[in-house]
Amino acid sequence: MMNYLILAFLSILAATTIYWFALELHHYLRLVRLKNIVAGSHKNDDDYLDRTAEYLRGNVLERKMRKWLRLAGLNIQLWQLYGIALVLSLLFGAGFALFLKHWFGFILGTAVGISVLIMFLNGKIMRRKIEFNRSFTIAISALVKMMRNGIGFEQALNKSVMTSHSAFFRAIFERFLQEKNRIGEIDAFENMNRYVDSKELRIFALAVKIGRESGGHFSSTLEKVEETLRYRKKMQDKVGVVTREANIGSYMVALLNILLYFMIDMNFNGKVSVYFFTSEWGRWQLLGIGLWMIAGLMVNRWITRIEV
Repeated sequence: MMNYLILAFLSILAATTIYWFALELHHYLRLVRLKNIVAGSHKNDDDYLDRTAEYLRGNVLERKMRKWLRLAGLNIQLWQLYGIALVLSLLFGAGFALFLKHWFGFILGTAVGISVLIMFLNGKIMRRKIEFNRSFTIAISALVKMMRNGIGFEQALNKSVMTSHSAFFRAIFERFLQEKNRIGEIDAFENMNRYVDSKELRIFALAVKIGRESGGHFSSTLEKVEETLRYRKKMQDKVGVVTREANIGSYMVALLNILLYFMIDMNFNGKVSVYFFTSEWGRWQLLGIGLWMIAGLMVNRWITRIEV
């Protein structure tokens, strides 16, 4: 047991050291590339633009990670996200290695740790999206009603946003209201899409753009947008009920397997647990069964997910 603890400690220490050196090297190389681009910019403007574009294309993964952080609403630096991923991978890797008592468990646990972080980010992004869309549908209904009563678009939009119960929704639109006078309405809408991935928002932005180009009288257009958003919300609620029923069924099957395991183990006086937890082949089998059940739950959620 002590040997495996020492191995896990040395693995964590080595991985942390490698991560620190890699991070420092990344910052150094990035600084050198920027200095080279700036130093050579006076020689040829076209060459400067080409090299800048090449530099930007080389950071696709970094931009993807930053996009995830924005959509998830996490106010942390990119290196902190990498650090969290490292800690999770090391914890899961050490746990799997100690359980299996084999070096391959560390590799398997590392992959599981990264997957857990990705699922957390995707889940947070999805929850923010659902919260925004529900609040947005209510706000558009209030906006249309106020415009029918003769209130102008700008004033009605401000009131409908301020009366929302969602702090996240209010924060997104307050940013929009501040930016639209400085950079323009279209660019402000595009900036909103950087913080929330919402089809409803894109529909509304398109309707506003068409209304502005047609002279500013677009109350009828917004009424059609409201009908569309209400219909989408009803469909999303119906789809949500169906998918939850399917997910509950899969969870019940997984729970039934766990109950059967304990019942069989009790009938054999704990010999099943002894086999699974003390023999090397039994530990591999138990881990495989657990991962297979988790994979089945994830596949079921993916199959029953319907985008409306």
